[in-house]
Amino acid sequence: MEEPPGIVAVSDVHSPLYLEAYKRSLSLTGLKHVDLVLFAGDMVERNMIHAFKPVEDATRKAFPEAEIVAVFGNDEFIEHEDEYKQLYPSVRWLDDELYTIDIRGYKVGIVGSRGVIDRPTWWQKKHIPGIEEIYAKRAERIAGLLEESTTRNDITILVTHYGVAQCTLIGEPRKAWPGIYSRRMEAIVKKYKPNAAVHGHAHKGRPRCRLDGVPIYNAAFPVNRRPVKINYNMGLLGYLA
Repeated sequence: MEEPPGIVAVSDVHSPLYLEAYKRSLSLTGLKHVDLVLFAGDMVERNMIHAFKPVEDATRKAFPEAEIVAVFGNDEFIEHEDEYKQLYPSVRWLDDELYTIDIRGYKVGIVGSRGVIDRPTWWQKKHIPGIEEIYAKRAERIAGLLEESTTRNDITILVTHYGVAQCTLIGEPRKAWPGIYSRRMEAIVKKYKPNAAVHGHAHKGRPRCRLDGVPIYNAAFPVNRRPVKINYNMGLLGYLA
């Protein structure tokens, strides 16, 4: 096989809020041979759908050979998901889905979802009937997709907007953690051990950590101030990017 895929990730650009800073950061990354860019949600501010275009344009200019795969965040409103897909069809949008692609001879499985939180927000409780059950079923769905991907693919990357491990939440007020991540997702990552996991949403958290050996990345732009290279375990293939 060739050199393993080059993967970068970013979230929480909240365009136009951090758009200019994001565009400047793309010239400073020094990243080369990028095959895949992961958007882990909240790429726009408060569902400003047309603010996504300059983010995509700047990203494609910086990484012209890369495919862009995205999940929705809480600022890409659920009722407008189809509009994002229609306006930006060259982005692969994942909503509780597994997407498998071949990169440099490697089968790469991306499990993408908004993710799960332990404590739904007040707004969610008021406007989304049965939100607790929705999160429970979503966690089960993600677990099944991870099991499928880790069985059949060389590399599996979990991408969610909400956090999947406590260790990247350090810096956020502890009382806020249940609204940022899910203990169920943490257990799922430990059980199925994707090669890496990427999330956003934790604007004051840590940029990276390991959970039972799994590299966890908080790709939030306010934390990293640039897209981050995703290093991933390769298990029996013996490669650690």
